[in-house]
Amino acid sequence: MTNEQVIRDWFRRFWDEQDMSAVDDLAQPDARASGMAHAHAINPEEIIAFAQVMFRHIGNLKTTFHQFVNQGEWIAFHFTIDATHLETGNPVSLDAQTMTHIVDGRIQTGINHVDYISFFQQIGLMPEQTLENCLAGCRHARV
Repeated sequence: MTNEQVIRDWFRRFWDEQDMSAVDDLAQPDARASGMAHAHAINPEEIIAFAQVMFRHIGNLKTTFHQFVNQGEWIAFHFTIDATHLETGNPVSLDAQTMTHIVDGRIQTGINHVDYISFFQQIGLMPEQTLENCLAGCRHARV
């Protein structure tokens, strides 16, 4: 299986289908992911916990890949996850870029950069123009 196939399988199973058994099949037991919602890299159990929290907000996920770049055991890719906000039924979109180290056909390391600001704006948990308000020095923007 190529690195791209591993990534496509991971996103289809783990995110789009919400199949947590993908962790056992496609990730190394000591895998780590950074850039999720923690200051430190998280392990497979914490990755599952993170996903389950996300699944409380969104459903009907569909991942679209825009670009892959391979170099040996590393693959970098840009993708979008389109979903439905469960509370409102509104469509939402999550844009991200990831670099992943794959060893023996299984994910060892994921370094994630995710546009959480836009995502949380879309589901109403952060005010519109949060980034702009922060850049302008506004400290107390309201939702």
